[in-house]
Amino acid sequence: MTSFRDAVRRLQIIYDECVPKEEKNEGEKGGDEFSKLKKKVHQDVKTVRQQLREREELLSLKGTSPETAEASYRVRVAIKAIKEDATRMRDIASKEERKKDAAAQQRASERKEIVDLVFKHIEECETLEKKRFNDKVSGERVTLMTGAGAGAITGGSRIPASGSTGPAGDGNGGPRSDPFLDSDLPDIDVAEDLKMIQANNALIDKELDQMQVGITVLKNMAQGMGEELDKQNEMLDTIDTKVDKANEKLDNINVKMKNTLDKVMKGDRFMLNCVMLCILLSLAAFVASRFT
Repeated sequence: MTSFRDAVRRLQIIYDECVPKEEKNEGEKGGDEFSKLKKKVHQDVKTVRQQLREREELLSLKGTSPETAEASYRVRVAIKAIKEDATRMRDIASKEERKKDAAAQQRASERKEIVDLVFKHIEECETLEKKRFNDKVSGERVTLMTGAGAGAITGGSRIPASGSTGPAGDGNGGPRSDPFLDSDLPDIDVAEDLKMIQANNALIDKELDQMQVGITVLKNMAQGMGEELDKQNEMLDTIDTKVDKANEKLDNINVKMKNTLDKVMKGDRFMLNCVMLCILLSLAAFVASRFT
């Protein structure tokens, strides 16, 4: 008869032979889920910070209003959703921590650090979400405690509440960092940020390549225009040379025509002189014939 211990051992063997693959797949799914949650929380935290900044600007413009109340509600709902995702991440890390192999322990330790960082980001977002209310209470307390004495000294001028927004600056003349978008905490998913940076760099490289193609086309056009201008200059030089030669020939023709005209004028005078001489001789002969 089979003892209870033998039956349990056989069941354990059957379980080890049949279940490990499913457990491994479940572990891989859990790992994928943790990575997906990490990326999601990383983006959600950035979105919440942007929403907090927009709400702060809305409060500065409109004060307490239905729009600002709705913005605050959306921020609180988003923070609550991030908390739920962070809790799920912590559960996955705790489940990983219960495994005995060294790789799982190392992975669990890294995930625990990520979960702690996520909760620090959540805490910082909650602090920023409550900042306006805390600043208002602190300002009213300071005004209440120092209002009488300050009014006597300053003639009733109001003392600005702590945390009130003043000129941009850090006290040393430098630009003030944005408390909503700039955090001293490291990013939750650095790989995701690097991926976004690489995508932006790839987009910039693509635009630079397109600009390079355009610059190359413009360069070729400029070179073609330069070559065409050189050809035009050569043609103009050739035309100038031909014009100079034509002017020179025209000058020579003018000189020749002048000389020819001068010669023609000299022949006419000779003929005229001959005619006049003949007339004189005829007159002399006529006169002589009359007296003989």
